[in-house]
Amino acid sequence: MPAYVAPSIGPAGLTIPLFSAVYNLYLSSLQNIAGQGVVLDDSNSDVQLMGVFATAVSDCLSLLQMVFGNQSPLFAVGAALDAIVLLNGLARKVATYSTAQVTLTGTAGTEITNGEVTDSVFGYTWNLPANVTIGSGGTVSVTAICVTIGAVNAPPSSITGIGNPTSGWNSVTNPSASIPGQPVESDSQLRTRQAISVELPSATLGSGTIAALLAVSGVTRINNNPTLGSDGTNSFENFTGSTDSWGNPAHSISPVVEGGSALAIATAIYNNRGLGPLTNGSTGGTLVTVDITDPDSGLVTAINFATPVETNIYVSMEAHAQNGGSSATLGPEIQEAVAAYIQGLQGGATISFGELVAAANSVNTVPLTYSIRAASFFFGTSSSPSTNTDITLNFYQFPVGTAVNVVVTWV
Repeated sequence: MPAYVAPSIGPAGLTIPLFSAVYNLYLSSLQNIAGQGVVLDDSNSDVQLMGVFATAVSDCLSLLQMVFGNQSPLFAVGAALDAIVLLNGLARKVATYSTAQVTLTGTAGTEITNGEVTDSVFGYTWNLPANVTIGSGGTVSVTAICVTIGAVNAPPSSITGIGNPTSGWNSVTNPSASIPGQPVESDSQLRTRQAISVELPSATLGSGTIAALLAVSGVTRINNNPTLGSDGTNSFENFTGSTDSWGNPAHSISPVVEGGSALAIATAIYNNRGLGPLTNGSTGGTLVTVDITDPDSGLVTAINFATPVETNIYVSMEAHAQNGGSSATLGPEIQEAVAAYIQGLQGGATISFGELVAAANSVNTVPLTYSIRAASFFFGTSSSPSTNTDITLNFYQFPVGTAVNVVVTWV
């Protein structure tokens, strides 16, 4: 059994003895007190008592290790991590609701009070604004909010059900995919955001602006892909005196932001962008312009950014169950794993064959419960994909991964 070594703090941090070392210390002490002839097995009640003492001490040492780790954002968990990031002015993001732009069609002037709509894919209910009036052209576009908190992905043209029919209201649809909400921020996500947040005062203004945008409540992704264009610029900032390889104008920043309040996003850009750069949102995506009034001078500045083009990624594959694996259970797990990987990519990402296959295999176990047939693994931006060529999206195109767009055929 390992020898007992007292807890200590060194270059590697806090080192504590294992349970077996503590137990060994107690047994050795028992022998020294009661004599070398003492029976050291469970038939001796004193030995059993030593095990109880060793367990209690080991539990205290484990708690000491957690307390030590909770002094750093790299190792802190739960409430301790919440307390540490407060020093950076951060708070854990709470869960938010998914939103979708929907178009209502019906008789001009029809008033809809507390309207509800539903999607045909998952059956979720979405609330309309409290009062909606169909316009003179027979349509009106509004934002619907899902009643279920968290990430709900509604593909285009899937929100078609009317939950509470109103005379004069004929139909509803969503021209584009929903913007998923977010679950409660995990420890790992909060650690990453804390690491980025320290760039606000210490790194470049570009990095500080990116950090500020990611800290906005409800923001899920921005175009901070590190890939550089042929002229050395990234898609977020054009520091040159001419239009760059991304098509962005000279001396500009071109934020593309998913989720969050337009006012909060524009304020974050205004407060962190630095002096002089043009704020651009017209190169790709949907332009958003918000006027920000300087609290000191009263000067009004138009801040521009873009919301992304949501690009659905479709995946099809053949899989074979083995070693007792159940296709009924494994199928949804594979779909969710692949969809989560796609949804986690940034704007302008490259979606590669190898990484998609790895995502599909990420829920496998040892021994393997299924195999993926690479020769029949296809993906693309249209349904029923038939190739496995890597896809590189434009910087304003954000990949959308949904389980319904991942088809697993068992063979």
